[in-house]
Amino acid sequence: MSEWKETTLGNLIEIKHGWAFKGEHLNETNEPKNIVVAIGNFDYSGGFRFNATRTKEYLDSYPKDYELAPGDILMAMTCQTAGGEILGIPGRIPDDGKMYLHNQRLGKVEIRDLEETDPSFVYWLCLWRNFNHHLVATATGTKILHTAPERIKSFVFECPPIDEQKQIGKTLDALDLKIENLRRQNETLEAIAQTLFKHWFVDFEFPFDFAQGKPNADGKPYKSSGGEMVPSELGEIPAGWRVGTLGDEVETLGGGTPSTKEPDYWIDGNIPWYSPTDLTKSNTLFSLGSEKQITRLGLEKSSAKLFPAYSILLTSRATIGEITINTQSACTNQGFITLVPNEKFSFYFLHGWLLTQINLIKQLASGSTFPELSKSTFRKFLFLAPDPSQIEEYDKAIKPLFQKVENNIRQIQTLTETRDVLLPKLMSGKLRIQEELHE
Repeated sequence: MSEWKETTLGNLIEIKHGWAFKGEHLNETNEPKNIVVAIGNFDYSGGFRFNATRTKEYLDSYPKDYELAPGDILMAMTCQTAGGEILGIPGRIPDDGKMYLHNQRLGKVEIRDLEETDPSFVYWLCLWRNFNHHLVATATGTKILHTAPERIKSFVFECPPIDEQKQIGKTLDALDLKIENLRRQNETLEAIAQTLFKHWFVDFEFPFDFAQGKPNADGKPYKSSGGEMVPSELGEIPAGWRVGTLGDEVETLGGGTPSTKEPDYWIDGNIPWYSPTDLTKSNTLFSLGSEKQITRLGLEKSSAKLFPAYSILLTSRATIGEITINTQSACTNQGFITLVPNEKFSFYFLHGWLLTQINLIKQLASGSTFPELSKSTFRKFLFLAPDPSQIEEYDKAIKPLFQKVENNIRQIQTLTETRDVLLPKLMSGKLRIQEELHE
């Protein structure tokens, strides 16, 4: 590593402050144009999650100097958690045809000399835990941590020559691209799945064999082909279907939190215990596990309820309407309502149904301190129960899509773990990349 030279980040980059866009001119919409980048748009593992987070457009004039270009790097300069986990975390502006704007409390990274510094290397350097630790150690504030350009630029590290910087950047970028491609594939698959659910159980155009009088994958669209419709509390529904309440059809469970003062409830725990943060961090259809686990004793000594794998977890407090499907037996804290599938209603069907109710769920959430959906209110939701043979046909059609999504999530986890292991080794020089790997 004799060719690696100790330097400060300030010798490679400058940090530009964002502009204070006024809140009264921000508008939340499904298809925003001038998008003001916010802390909430960052992925906790690096990068942005514009498709999965709230985005707002700016409706007033602004200085053109704060327009961002594809590939521009922004970093979070504030963090609302005491540990400062996202302080300094970077994201790169996507090349998607949209205009993104540089907001306050975000630092824009400007490379001083592109012939001597590779932007991808700088991006990954800012994801190195050593960099985050430096920012946390030098931050101001208690509840909300703040960093500043001079503190960012004071980070000291061993810098490789430009050729090796590019090799490091290419290696980590390649892994990141694979992860992003799998995520996009899952977004498409999930959209297809929900479109299919709506087509069958909202529009009532499920394929039906009228000659035999039963659902069939090769049949004709039920409603538009003259299928019998009958009145109900939910409007006209197919003959043979019925309307009940969710609580009468499906078991719903709440959660609880074991005392954090009792180590025996937590140490060496092996039962996944979910909090809403687990869902907001991962934002995936299937969850492979939770950040915290409790012991069997912790489960018994709290109001937490154990439920089987492939149940539907719905956040019902503060953050309302986040959904995931657990892949192993688990429990939650009190910020959830969990739907347990049964012989009549599969998790495929319940997940699709729940997505159709999200807007109503958010509207009915109430509370003076923070919004909350009560389990009693949720259990009273009107629930359309199709003919069992119809759900069976739906499960056959939808199962391959869900299996592909779950497999992709497992691949993403493996690739992410590989990337996270490589990153510190590459940045510290403990692992060197040979040029031949990229030829």
